[in-house]
Amino acid sequence: MDKKKVFILIVACKLCLSVEVCQAQAIMKYANRSRPVLPPIAKHENPFVGPSLYITKITYADPKALIETMRPLFPQIPMSIDARTRSLTVLADSATYKKISKVIETIDIPSKQIHIEVKVIEVGGQFAQNYQSLFSDLTSGFKVNFDFAKNQLIPLSSIEGTLMAMIKKGDAKMLSKPTISTLDNSKASFKVGDQIPYLSTKIHETFVSYDYLTLDTGITLDLTPKITTENQVQLDILAQVATVKLWKDLGPSEYPVVSNRKTETRVYLKNEQTLMIMGLLDEQNKENTSKIPILGDIPWIGGIFRSKSEEKVMTDVVVLVRVDIQKEKALE
Repeated sequence: MDKKKVFILIVACKLCLSVEVCQAQAIMKYANRSRPVLPPIAKHENPFVGPSLYITKITYADPKALIETMRPLFPQIPMSIDARTRSLTVLADSATYKKISKVIETIDIPSKQIHIEVKVIEVGGQFAQNYQSLFSDLTSGFKVNFDFAKNQLIPLSSIEGTLMAMIKKGDAKMLSKPTISTLDNSKASFKVGDQIPYLSTKIHETFVSYDYLTLDTGITLDLTPKITTENQVQLDILAQVATVKLWKDLGPSEYPVVSNRKTETRVYLKNEQTLMIMGLLDEQNKENTSKIPILGDIPWIGGIFRSKSEEKVMTDVVVLVRVDIQKEKALE
């Protein structure tokens, strides 16, 4: 074969190879055009791994309140709470669970403690009248040293000092001085009073029966402190007073007539401030009974042998409430 024929054969082969490459490129271009483009898979995700089951122990928060907070934030994530073991169970992928964990860390923290000191002082009925201008009126005759228009406490350091001096002189009486520590946004209750015994008489056809009963009287305070972001305390107050106004003679026995008063309010105190509640005024008609022994106790006709006299006694009770936010301490 001469050189001319060899050259022609080489050119022909190159032409054939070029045509085949062009055909292959055209086929690949058409195939790519008809095939959908898939998004790239992130390196940290595995599309073949499903959600996992996570169990988290709740230490401080109320489990039921916590799950009610979580569900609106993650509506598509199955979760349940076991109140007995304080455990939260979540079915989610790792990325979602990391978000859930951050929310739990924010909510599941120990509550601050608040120390509440209460002083209950009995004074004369004229005491409240001397300081009426420094108090705001509430319902049922109660008063507090709080300016609701300015939303701030009215300082009464001089009055508190006057009360302590009156106690030393015997012009006032410290009825009770309870203290209690409670958690933030938790109710604390105080009760100062007496159980009044009285005789209940029942007349039957052939005999008379007697029962000794008791009646709870005094002052009940329900205090719910809540720490605000300004390091102040929002204090919700429910005050109730039950007193015996007089004794009624109903046949063979005397029965107490009880007066019940209550009020509710909300005030804001700075840490370590003292709130004063007044108006727990009590005007009692005290009856003094004298009788002829034995004859005065006879049913139905015993009243003939008894005589009574009434005496009005006016007293007031002042309640001092002091709040103190305790320093944070980890619960062991």
